[in-house]
Amino acid sequence: MNRKARKNYFRNKLKENCGKPKAFWDTLRQVLPSKKNRTEINKLVVDGEELIDKRDIANSLNEFFTTIAFLLLASQKSNSYSFELQQI
Repeated sequence: MNRKARKNYFRNKLKENCGKPKAFWDTLRQVLPSKKNRTEINKLVVDGEELIDKRDIANSLNEFFTTIAFLLLASQKSNSYSFELQQI
C-alpha cells in the first residue's frame, strides 16, 4: 500500500470507530510505533565518561534537553527581536 492510500485507509478506519473506544484504539495501535521498535540506550558517553546506569542516562538526557535552548540562544548573534527565556 502506498503512503497516501495507507493514510486514507487509517483515517477512514479511525472515523468509523470514533464511537467505539476499543476498535478506535486497536486501529490507532496499528498506526503508532510499538515498543518493540524502540531502541534502548544501554550506554551514553558524556564528556568522556561512560554512563551505563539507566537513571544516570535519563538524568544526563534531561540535563541536555532542559539546557539546550539556553545554550543555542547564547551562541546566536543578537537580533532586533526582544524576548526573554526563563528556566522553569
